Amino acid sequence: MRSPSRLPISVLVLCLACLGLAGAPRARAAEPLEDKAPLGELPPPAKPVVPAPAVPRAGDKAPAFTLKAVDSGQPRALDSFAKAKGMKGAVLLFLSCRCPYVAQARAPIAELVKQYGDKVAFVGLNANQNEPVADIKSDAAQSFAFPVLRDDGSKVADLYGAQRTPEAFVVGPNGLIRYHGGVDDLGPALAQLVAGQAVTKFESKSFGCTIKRKP
Repeated sequence: MRSPSRLPISVLVLCLACLGLAGAPRARAAEPLEDKAPLGELPPPAKPVVPAPAVPRAGDKAPAFTLKAVDSGQPRALDSFAKAKGMKGAVLLFLSCRCPYVAQARAPIAELVKQYGDKVAFVGLNANQNEPVADIKSDAAQSFAFPVLRDDGSKVADLYGAQRTPEAFVVGPNGLIRYHGGVDDLGPALAQLVAGQAVTKFESKSFGCTIKRKP
């Protein structure tokens, strides 16, 4: 009986070599290089962060403006109120003809006008873009004994950073803001203003409806 034929050594070596190649890990595909600046070069500078424009508050210069009165259509400037003869400043009130907070503040505002209206000029500003001029005019005639101006585009509201109705700014005859805040703390501020004293509580929280800057 013949013994099984043996494979030549050269064939065995070749087979083992093939098995070794099959079991070896394949080479990885070339990975993309990271997006880094070459050595010796600085990376491009980051885009500068532009801070939001600062809004004026107590002690700052009140932004000048000229707006039309809703009753007459005549333009009125800030100085015509703050620097009026015999006046010791002006009260700027951002108002609304629909906001319930403004409706609640009508009586307190009327009392302040009665008490200080001969020493401080009062003026209303309506910056709500969803309130028609006819409605503002009608409400102003019934509710307020002072001029109400239309702030088209809420441009003056943006200048002052006004956010709510009612929101008050007291401007002295030198053009500086002496008080900013709600109607509740407006009386004590006016008492100190007309007395020639520093306004101790020159900033307070205003509660009300958000000014509608888009129609």
